[in-house]
Amino acid sequence: MKTSRFSGSQIIAVLKQVEVGSQVPERCREFGINSATFYKWRSNFGGVDASRMTRLKML
Repeated sequence: MKTSRFSGSQIIAVLKQVEVGSQVPERCREFGINSATFYKWRSNFGGVDASRMTRLKML
């Protein structure tokens, strides 16, 4: 399985930027991702903070 080039903290940072008020297409262009990737991240990691992300990786 291919590994992501983004760490969990980077993914959470992108999600939080959009949550605060940025536009999704702008963030996708900035980070070089597809909008489908963003929405997949949101479905997987939506509402997860950094401490919970480390706990998920430990499991």
